Amino acid sequence: MTFRSRKSSPAAVPGSGAASDVDEAKVYIEHARWLVEYHNKRSDSFSTRAVALLGFSGVMLALFGRASLPGGVEMDTAMFVLLVAVMALLLLTAYFCLRTLNVAKSSAPGADDLRVMWTDWVANTRRGKAYGDVAETYIKAKTPDIANAVDDAIREAGQRSVFFKNAVAAMLATLVCMAALMTVVSSHLLEGT
Repeated sequence: MTFRSRKSSPAAVPGSGAASDVDEAKVYIEHARWLVEYHNKRSDSFSTRAVALLGFSGVMLALFGRASLPGGVEMDTAMFVLLVAVMALLLLTAYFCLRTLNVAKSSAPGADDLRVMWTDWVANTRRGKAYGDVAETYIKAKTPDIANAVDDAIREAGQRSVFFKNAVAAMLATLVCMAALMTVVSSHLLEGT
């Protein structure tokens, strides 16, 4: 039985395309993809909840527009102010929901980036650097002033979060005003009996 000796491989030189560079670049690519996916899911979650809240606001607006006071109850200043407040807050809720759903631009790696990298690779000018090139399309570390997919996904999720929180706050204020309105109407009903 013969044993072959193993030669130790030389240390990888950054940018050389050596195995350790490729493995490290894969880690960055995977992490960038994960970040983009995570924040895109956050954005989608806010959008889904905003659609439900927008639907509820629309139904409430439609119902309040057709509502009438019970017999024997006359509109007074308090009821009028609360009714206007409820309607305004429902419209404000709808506005923030629509802002949550607003479509933003994307700077995800596009076909043009891929085409340029492929052309360079075929021309043998970027051989051994494909993983680094792909990582750069997500992160844009060489040109930080240019938008990149990771930062855009984080920014988009953050903006949607703020608008959705505002929509929820407006809906909470709406519900408080609705409860106050019902209390005023109930007190008028009780006074009439």
